[in-house]
Amino acid sequence: MTLAYGAKEFGFKDQVNVDTVRPAKLSMGDDFPWEHSGWPAAAYMGKLIWKAVARVVVAARDAMDWFQSAARMAAKEGLPIRWDTPDGLPVLQAYPKLDTKRIELTFGGIRMTMSIAQKQPGELKLDRNKQVNGIAPNWVHSMDASHMRETIRRCWGHGIRSLGLVHDSYGTHAGNAWKLADELRSSFVDMYTDHDVLAEFREELESQLPEDAEIPELPSKGDLNLDRVMESDFFFA
Repeated sequence: MTLAYGAKEFGFKDQVNVDTVRPAKLSMGDDFPWEHSGWPAAAYMGKLIWKAVARVVVAARDAMDWFQSAARMAAKEGLPIRWDTPDGLPVLQAYPKLDTKRIELTFGGIRMTMSIAQKQPGELKLDRNKQVNGIAPNWVHSMDASHMRETIRRCWGHGIRSLGLVHDSYGTHAGNAWKLADELRSSFVDMYTDHDVLAEFREELESQLPEDAEIPELPSKGDLNLDRVMESDFFFA
């Protein structure tokens, strides 16, 4: 799941370590089968998963690479990235370079160190790495947010006033659950049918870059039939 959010091979290894190896070490005690922390085992499995995902989830990997290459072009020009969501909300990604200061403190007799980050003085300078690594997850989250807002608008039109919403998870009273499920799916299908969101993003980025900048061509699309979303039992939590 984290691939489209910019996760790299090391991130896959770390996820295996945090989600599997560390809990096993805590629960198994002396029966833990690997030496020390078990990191080599996590690294081995994480590498295999990384290779497998690259073969199976081809489109998501290509899309992530495209976003990062496009963001790299903007970062090279020292430009933030701006785009509009399908429902018209403007989004600006501008991670500033920060100066980090370490402060030694004593609190309740305990010595501790705090790190405080602040923007560098003078003209805004962007953190190129954060600009590149943040673009895929930030864009995906902005699309999810646009979808959520449209779902809420449609539910409101049906008189549904009680909704529990966390990022991309939805809840309502049991009596309204089926209507919410229908609107969730139909709003998603309509949004991605009415908008070629990748092409729109590319056009907006192109208008922000110098005229001689050549943005890479978009990755090819698959053959997913969006209407099948209406039949999905587990489309959303």
